[in-house]
Amino acid sequence: MKYPLLLLSLSIHLYADPMPLAFKEDFSKGMENWQPTDQKKWKITTVGDSKVYELLGKSNYEPPHRSPHSISLRKDILVGSFELTARVQTTQTTRGHRDLCFFFNYQGPAKFYYVHLGEKPDPNSSQIFIVNGAPRTALTKSKTGIPWKDGEWHQIKIVRDIESGRIDVYFDDMKKPAKSVVDKTFTWGQIGIGSFDDKGYFDDITLHAVQVKRPTTKEKKKENLKSKTGGVSIKHISADKKVAVSLGSKLFTEYRYGNAKKPILYPIIGPHGISMTRNFPMKKGVHGEATDHPHHQSLYYVHIINGHDFWHARDGVEVRNDKIVKAEMVGDEAVMVSQNSWMKDKIVVCTDTTELRFGETDGGRYIDFKITMHASNGPITFNETKEGTMAIRTHPALRLKGDVAKGSAINSEGITGKSIWSKPAKWVNYWGPIDGNTVGIAIFDHPKNPRHPTTWHARDYGLITANPFGGKSFKSGKGAMKVAKDSSVTFAYRFLFHKGSHKAAGISKQYQQWIKK
Repeated sequence: MKYPLLLLSLSIHLYADPMPLAFKEDFSKGMENWQPTDQKKWKITTVGDSKVYELLGKSNYEPPHRSPHSISLRKDILVGSFELTARVQTTQTTRGHRDLCFFFNYQGPAKFYYVHLGEKPDPNSSQIFIVNGAPRTALTKSKTGIPWKDGEWHQIKIVRDIESGRIDVYFDDMKKPAKSVVDKTFTWGQIGIGSFDDKGYFDDITLHAVQVKRPTTKEKKKENLKSKTGGVSIKHISADKKVAVSLGSKLFTEYRYGNAKKPILYPIIGPHGISMTRNFPMKKGVHGEATDHPHHQSLYYVHIINGHDFWHARDGVEVRNDKIVKAEMVGDEAVMVSQNSWMKDKIVVCTDTTELRFGETDGGRYIDFKITMHASNGPITFNETKEGTMAIRTHPALRLKGDVAKGSAINSEGITGKSIWSKPAKWVNYWGPIDGNTVGIAIFDHPKNPRHPTTWHARDYGLITANPFGGKSFKSGKGAMKVAKDSSVTFAYRFLFHKGSHKAAGISKQYQQWIKK
């Protein structure tokens, strides 16, 4: 007689109501709803007075990447979030690494998650894994194995929530997960059962799920782009006075609001894991890095305001963070909002609201930097000077001159090399080879910015700034700009960290897509 299924508890879900039943499978009608990788290794077996689905041993199927061989997928059902329960029994007599597996969000033989219910925990056993165009990678570091008992049935529950990215796996104890992880790489796919190379029984499989349709070509393209890194995530680490943004499990950048004199974004990790900005002075002694201009600190926004030199951080000035208002996901983007005070001798000169958005686009990743300057403590003047404003100091290989310089530069008007300095342009782009890969930095000036297209303090030694206040230095006729008391002014820019040259990255097209957004 079949064991009764445990009641499903959906309290940990984000859904207000239980998810609908997708299927119940007791195998009394055979295995016609299932598609094995090797038909000869699966059969319906009678155990007691019940029909069960039996895996007879290692499949002859060879996956494209190191991952389980024995898989049987439920046909014709694609799901997003789900809760699955099942009864399982291992019939493998070899101890140590004997296992059974469950597969989910399965999009193809090179794209899926699986939980390995292994007896012995190690990096390749008894973990939650991802296969993403490469050999399986453990998402967990569990130190607890699965306590299989010979000849006994065990209860399994797997809960997947695609909004939070959470995966919980339960074994016998339905209140406390045996393994948990958060990952947002795959958000849809099939459900499957099997093993790496062992054998066992499966029965009484129940799936409550949000069923989905197979994505369109456009939706797949977006999903594939996201799956390369696992998507964007953001975390406010108040103890370290920083907000960290990651792509998948790897750091993209940090907003360091505890940095002396001004908040900065550092480090900034671009395509191929390449650091896109100079490390000095945050980190000293890096080979090939110049130690000039210590106020050039990765990526930041400052200017000379009311004659107070925030650019060079001289004479008792600082930009002090007052509050991190927001650090959360909004759709596919990570969003951070901060409030800062610009101070001279500890007296507030003006304030700002900085909004940063982080995400991925074709061939790259971006930071959208929007800053609103508030004349909250009296009128303010952006002084006429070339020393400002929206700035980045690049990796030394992207410089146009110097011992390790390999960079090239162009602006939206087709001007190249160091001649882009002081010229008005919608965007500028520096690129070059670093560690065997060509990468670049494009900076976009938004059409709604005052004095668009901006002039550029873009140097051949790796400093690039959008500065609309250069005046005589830039021969632009646009110098100081005043903002009346209790008024404000907003500037918006995109920093695109891309693969390839400016032509390969399609910078002009990327700019047009950004301004439409």
